[in-house]
Amino acid sequence: MRMDMRDFKNQTRYVKYSGFNVGHETSKYNVNLYGYSGIVDDCFGASINNMMFTTKDQDNDKWLLGNCAEEYQSGWWHNRCHCANPNGVYLAGNTSIFAVGIVYQPWRGYYYSLKSTQLMTDYKKGFGDLRSEFWLGNDILHYLLSQGRYMMRMDMADFDNQTRYVKYSYFNVGDETSKYNVTVFGHSGDVGDCFTTDRGINHMMFSTKYQDNDILDKRTCAVIYQSGWWYRKCQCANPNGKYLAGHNDKFGVGITYEAWRGQYYSLKFTQFMVKKSIAQFHTKSRK
Repeated sequence: MRMDMRDFKNQTRYVKYSGFNVGHETSKYNVNLYGYSGIVDDCFGASINNMMFTTKDQDNDKWLLGNCAEEYQSGWWHNRCHCANPNGVYLAGNTSIFAVGIVYQPWRGYYYSLKSTQLMTDYKKGFGDLRSEFWLGNDILHYLLSQGRYMMRMDMADFDNQTRYVKYSYFNVGDETSKYNVTVFGHSGDVGDCFTTDRGINHMMFSTKYQDNDILDKRTCAVIYQSGWWYRKCQCANPNGKYLAGHNDKFGVGITYEAWRGQYYSLKFTQFMVKKSIAQFHTKSRK
Protein backbone atom coordinates (compact mmCIF):
# COMPACT_ATOMS: atom_id res chain seq x y z
CA MET A 1 0.00 0.00 0.00
CA ARG A 2 1.09 3.55 -0.72
CA MET A 3 -0.43 6.76 0.60
CA ASP A 4 0.33 9.99 -1.22
CA MET A 5 -0.21 13.37 0.45
CA ARG A 6 -0.31 16.92 -0.84
CA ASP A 7 -0.43 20.24 1.02
CA PHE A 8 -1.68 23.64 -0.15
CA LYS A 9 1.78 24.62 -1.42
CA ASN A 10 1.60 21.55 -3.68
CA GLN A 11 4.41 19.88 -1.76
CA THR A 12 4.04 16.11 -1.65
CA ARG A 13 5.04 13.25 0.63
CA TYR A 14 4.36 9.53 0.61
CA VAL A 15 4.57 6.41 2.75
CA LYS A 16 4.63 2.82 1.49
CA TYR A 17 4.05 -0.55 3.15
CA SER A 18 5.08 -3.84 1.59
CA GLY A 19 2.16 -5.66 3.25
CA PHE A 20 -1.40 -4.39 3.66
CA ASN A 21 -4.60 -6.32 4.40
CA VAL A 22 -8.09 -5.49 5.67
CA GLY A 23 -10.18 -8.23 7.24
CA HIS A 24 -13.82 -9.19 6.70
CA GLU A 25 -16.80 -7.47 8.33
CA THR A 26 -16.80 -10.11 11.07
CA SER A 27 -13.32 -8.90 12.10
CA LYS A 28 -14.65 -5.33 12.09
CA TYR A 29 -12.29 -4.69 9.15
CA ASN A 30 -9.18 -5.30 11.23
CA VAL A 31 -6.15 -3.88 9.41
CA ASN A 32 -2.68 -5.37 9.22
CA LEU A 33 0.29 -3.63 7.63
CA TYR A 34 4.08 -3.84 7.73
CA GLY A 35 7.21 -2.98 5.76
CA TYR A 36 7.34 0.81 6.01
CA SER A 37 9.31 3.01 3.59
CA GLY A 38 8.80 6.56 2.32
CA ILE A 39 9.97 10.17 2.49
CA VAL A 40 8.17 11.10 5.71
CA ASP A 41 8.11 9.34 9.08
CA ASP A 42 5.84 6.34 9.66
CA CYS A 43 2.45 7.13 11.19
CA PHE A 44 0.65 3.82 10.78
CA GLY A 45 2.87 1.01 12.09
CA ALA A 46 2.41 1.86 15.77
CA SER A 47 -0.98 3.53 15.33
CA ILE A 48 -3.44 1.61 13.14
CA ASN A 49 -1.80 -1.82 12.85
CA ASN A 50 -4.12 -4.57 14.17
CA MET A 51 -6.86 -2.03 14.89
CA MET A 52 -10.54 -2.42 14.00
CA PHE A 53 -12.38 0.25 12.01
CA THR A 54 -14.24 2.83 14.12
CA THR A 55 -17.18 5.04 13.16
CA LYS A 56 -19.44 7.24 15.26
CA ASP A 57 -21.83 4.33 15.84
CA GLN A 58 -19.20 1.56 15.97
CA ASP A 59 -16.64 2.39 18.69
CA ASN A 60 -13.78 -0.08 18.23
CA ASP A 61 -10.89 2.14 19.36
CA LYS A 62 -8.86 1.96 22.60
CA TRP A 63 -9.63 5.45 23.88
CA LEU A 64 -11.32 5.07 27.26
CA LEU A 65 -12.67 8.63 27.43
CA GLY A 66 -14.81 8.59 24.30
CA ASN A 67 -15.19 7.67 20.64
CA CYS A 68 -12.30 8.79 18.42
CA ALA A 69 -14.48 8.85 15.28
CA GLU A 70 -16.92 11.20 16.97
CA GLU A 71 -14.21 13.38 18.50
CA TYR A 72 -12.23 13.73 15.25
CA GLN A 73 -15.17 13.47 12.83
CA SER A 74 -14.03 10.60 10.65
CA GLY A 75 -14.20 6.86 10.22
CA TRP A 76 -10.73 5.31 10.58
CA TRP A 77 -8.66 2.65 12.28
CA HIS A 78 -8.41 4.86 15.34
CA ASN A 79 -6.27 3.71 18.24
CA ARG A 80 -6.32 6.32 21.05
CA CYS A 81 -6.83 8.26 18.85
CA HIS A 82 -4.60 8.87 15.82
CA CYS A 83 -1.31 9.97 14.35
CA ALA A 84 -3.00 10.61 11.00
CA ASN A 85 -6.60 11.32 9.99
CA PRO A 86 -6.85 10.80 6.20
CA ASN A 87 -10.68 10.84 6.29
CA GLY A 88 -10.85 14.01 8.34
CA VAL A 89 -12.69 17.27 7.64
CA TYR A 90 -11.48 19.37 4.68
CA LEU A 91 -10.19 22.49 6.49
CA ALA A 92 -7.79 23.83 3.83
CA GLY A 93 -4.42 24.32 5.50
CA ASN A 94 -3.61 25.97 8.82
CA THR A 95 -6.42 25.69 11.35
CA SER A 96 -7.03 26.28 15.05
CA ILE A 97 -8.93 22.98 15.37
CA PHE A 98 -6.78 20.18 16.77
CA ALA A 99 -6.51 17.00 14.64
CA VAL A 100 -9.99 17.17 13.05
CA GLY A 101 -8.68 17.99 9.58
CA ILE A 102 -6.95 15.75 7.05
CA VAL A 103 -3.80 15.49 9.16
CA TYR A 104 -0.52 13.60 9.05
CA GLN A 105 1.29 14.55 12.26
CA PRO A 106 4.95 13.74 11.33
CA TRP A 107 4.77 16.02 8.30
CA ARG A 108 2.52 19.06 8.90
CA GLY A 109 1.31 18.40 12.44
CA TYR A 110 -2.16 18.33 13.97
CA TYR A 111 -3.11 21.93 13.13
CA TYR A 112 -2.70 21.65 9.35
CA SER A 113 -5.32 20.04 7.12
CA LEU A 114 -3.82 18.62 3.93
CA LYS A 115 -5.14 19.28 0.44
CA SER A 116 -5.39 15.61 -0.48
CA THR A 117 -4.43 12.08 0.52
CA GLN A 118 -4.82 8.90 -1.48
CA LEU A 119 -4.22 5.30 -0.59
CA MET A 120 -2.59 4.20 -3.84
CA THR A 121 -3.39 0.52 -3.51
CA ASP A 122 -2.78 0.09 -7.19
CA TYR A 123 -5.86 -0.10 -9.38
CA LYS A 124 -3.59 -1.33 -12.19
CA LYS A 125 -2.42 -4.51 -10.46
CA GLY A 126 -5.28 -4.93 -8.00
CA PHE A 127 -5.44 -4.94 -4.23
CA GLY A 128 -7.30 -6.36 -1.25
CA ASP A 129 -8.26 -9.88 -0.18
CA LEU A 130 -9.94 -12.08 -2.80
CA ARG A 131 -11.92 -13.79 -0.03
CA SER A 132 -13.59 -10.56 1.06
CA GLU A 133 -12.95 -7.03 -0.26
CA PHE A 134 -10.78 -6.38 -3.31
CA TRP A 135 -10.26 -4.66 -6.66
CA LEU A 136 -9.24 -7.32 -9.19
CA GLY A 137 -6.90 -4.99 -11.10
CA ASN A 138 -7.38 -3.16 -14.39
CA ASP A 139 -4.75 -5.25 -16.18
CA ILE A 140 -6.47 -8.48 -15.11
CA LEU A 141 -9.88 -7.06 -16.01
CA HIS A 142 -8.66 -6.23 -19.50
CA TYR A 143 -7.05 -9.65 -20.00
CA LEU A 144 -10.14 -11.50 -18.77
CA LEU A 145 -12.60 -9.48 -20.84
CA SER A 146 -10.47 -9.74 -23.99
CA GLN A 147 -11.12 -13.51 -24.09
CA GLY A 148 -14.60 -13.07 -25.54
CA ARG A 149 -17.85 -11.18 -25.13
CA TYR A 150 -18.87 -10.59 -21.50
CA MET A 151 -21.89 -9.33 -19.61
CA MET A 152 -21.63 -7.58 -16.23
CA ARG A 153 -23.77 -7.48 -13.10
CA MET A 154 -23.39 -5.24 -10.05
CA ASP A 155 -25.11 -6.19 -6.78
CA MET A 156 -25.65 -3.64 -3.99
CA ALA A 157 -26.88 -3.71 -0.39
CA ASP A 158 -27.72 -0.95 2.08
CA PHE A 159 -27.63 -0.94 5.89
CA ASP A 160 -31.27 -2.04 6.06
CA ASN A 161 -30.17 -5.19 4.19
CA GLN A 162 -32.20 -4.21 1.14
CA THR A 163 -30.58 -5.23 -2.14
CA ARG A 164 -30.63 -4.04 -5.74
CA TYR A 165 -28.83 -5.04 -8.93
CA VAL A 166 -28.07 -3.81 -12.42
CA LYS A 167 -27.03 -5.92 -15.40
CA TYR A 168 -25.45 -4.98 -18.72
CA SER A 169 -25.43 -7.24 -21.75
CA TYR A 170 -21.97 -6.02 -22.81
CA PHE A 171 -18.96 -4.95 -20.72
CA ASN A 172 -15.35 -4.47 -21.82
CA VAL A 173 -12.24 -2.72 -20.47
CA GLY A 174 -9.38 -1.68 -22.76
CA ASP A 175 -5.67 -2.06 -22.07
CA GLU A 176 -3.30 0.35 -20.33
CA THR A 177 -2.56 2.28 -23.54
CA SER A 178 -6.28 3.13 -23.77
CA LYS A 179 -6.17 4.12 -20.08
CA TYR A 180 -8.56 1.24 -19.42
CA ASN A 181 -11.34 2.77 -21.51
CA VAL A 182 -14.63 1.07 -20.61
CA THR A 183 -17.51 0.11 -22.91
CA VAL A 184 -20.85 -0.89 -21.42
CA PHE A 185 -24.43 -1.13 -22.74
CA GLY A 186 -27.67 -3.09 -22.49
CA HIS A 187 -29.04 -2.14 -19.06
CA SER A 188 -31.54 -4.22 -17.09
CA GLY A 189 -32.17 -4.76 -13.38
CA ASP A 190 -34.39 -3.66 -10.51
CA VAL A 191 -32.96 -0.14 -10.13
CA GLY A 192 -32.27 2.67 -12.59
CA ASP A 193 -29.24 2.86 -14.88
CA CYS A 194 -26.21 4.80 -13.66
CA PHE A 195 -23.55 3.65 -16.13
CA THR A 196 -24.80 4.44 -19.65
CA THR A 197 -26.51 7.78 -18.99
CA ASP A 198 -25.04 11.19 -19.84
CA ARG A 199 -23.31 11.08 -16.42
CA GLY A 200 -22.30 7.44 -16.73
CA ILE A 201 -19.03 5.64 -17.37
CA ASN A 202 -19.48 4.43 -20.97
CA HIS A 203 -16.42 5.20 -23.15
CA MET A 204 -14.58 6.84 -20.25
CA MET A 205 -10.95 6.27 -19.22
CA PHE A 206 -10.01 5.30 -15.67
CA SER A 207 -9.08 8.20 -13.37
CA THR A 208 -7.21 8.45 -10.08
CA LYS A 209 -6.09 11.53 -8.17
CA TYR A 210 -2.83 11.66 -10.12
CA GLN A 211 -4.18 10.31 -13.42
CA ASP A 212 -6.91 12.77 -14.40
CA ASN A 213 -8.75 11.28 -17.38
CA ASP A 214 -12.22 12.70 -16.76
CA ILE A 215 -13.80 15.52 -18.80
CA LEU A 216 -14.50 17.89 -15.90
CA ASP A 217 -12.93 21.32 -16.47
CA LYS A 218 -10.25 22.55 -14.03
CA ARG A 219 -10.91 20.01 -11.26
CA THR A 220 -10.31 16.27 -10.85
CA CYS A 221 -13.26 14.00 -10.10
CA ALA A 222 -11.05 11.43 -8.37
CA VAL A 223 -9.87 14.14 -5.96
CA ILE A 224 -13.39 15.41 -5.28
CA TYR A 225 -14.88 11.94 -4.74
CA GLN A 226 -11.75 10.31 -3.29
CA SER A 227 -11.53 7.12 -5.32
CA GLY A 228 -10.40 5.63 -8.61
CA TRP A 229 -13.17 5.18 -11.20
CA TRP A 230 -14.32 5.76 -14.78
CA TYR A 231 -15.39 9.32 -14.01
CA ARG A 232 -17.06 11.54 -16.58
CA LYS A 233 -17.90 14.90 -14.97
CA CYS A 234 -18.24 13.50 -12.41
CA GLN A 235 -20.46 10.53 -11.44
CA CYS A 236 -23.85 8.95 -10.93
CA ALA A 237 -22.26 6.13 -8.90
CA ASN A 238 -19.07 5.83 -6.85
CA PRO A 239 -18.59 2.11 -6.05
CA ASN A 240 -14.97 2.60 -4.93
CA GLY A 241 -15.84 5.49 -2.61
CA LYS A 242 -15.29 5.87 1.13
CA TYR A 243 -16.99 3.48 3.54
CA LEU A 244 -19.17 6.04 5.33
CA ALA A 245 -21.80 3.61 6.65
CA GLY A 246 -25.18 4.90 5.48
CA HIS A 247 -26.50 8.45 5.72
CA ASN A 248 -23.78 11.12 5.81
CA ASP A 249 -23.23 14.78 4.91
CA LYS A 250 -20.54 14.25 2.24
CA PHE A 251 -22.06 14.48 -1.25
CA GLY A 252 -20.98 11.59 -3.45
CA VAL A 253 -17.85 10.67 -1.46
CA GLY A 254 -19.23 7.42 -0.06
CA ILE A 255 -20.03 4.16 -1.84
CA THR A 256 -22.94 5.72 -3.72
CA TYR A 257 -25.48 4.74 -6.35
CA GLU A 258 -27.59 7.82 -7.06
CA ALA A 259 -30.43 6.00 -8.82
CA TRP A 260 -31.16 4.04 -5.64
CA ARG A 261 -30.10 5.71 -2.36
CA GLY A 262 -28.80 9.03 -3.67
CA GLN A 263 -25.47 10.80 -3.17
CA TYR A 264 -25.72 11.25 0.62
CA TYR A 265 -25.99 7.52 1.41
CA SER A 266 -22.95 5.23 1.49
CA LEU A 267 -23.85 1.63 0.71
CA LYS A 268 -22.82 -1.36 2.80
CA PHE A 269 -21.83 -3.51 -0.15
CA THR A 270 -21.24 -3.51 -3.89
CA GLN A 271 -20.01 -6.38 -6.02
CA PHE A 272 -19.16 -6.58 -9.71
CA MET A 273 -19.43 -9.90 -11.54
CA VAL A 274 -18.74 -10.72 -15.18
CA LYS A 275 -19.95 -13.70 -17.17
CA LYS A 276 -19.14 -14.82 -20.66
CA SER A 277 -22.03 -14.33 -23.07
CA ILE A 278 -23.32 -17.45 -24.79
CA ALA A 279 -23.54 -16.93 -28.53
CA GLN A 280 -26.62 -18.39 -30.19
CA PHE A 281 -25.98 -20.08 -33.52
CA HIS A 282 -28.84 -21.03 -35.86
CA THR A 283 -28.38 -23.33 -38.85
CA LYS A 284 -30.76 -23.82 -41.72
CA SER A 285 -32.08 -27.33 -42.16
CA ARG A 286 -31.81 -28.87 -45.59
CA LYS A 287 -34.89 -30.22 -47.26
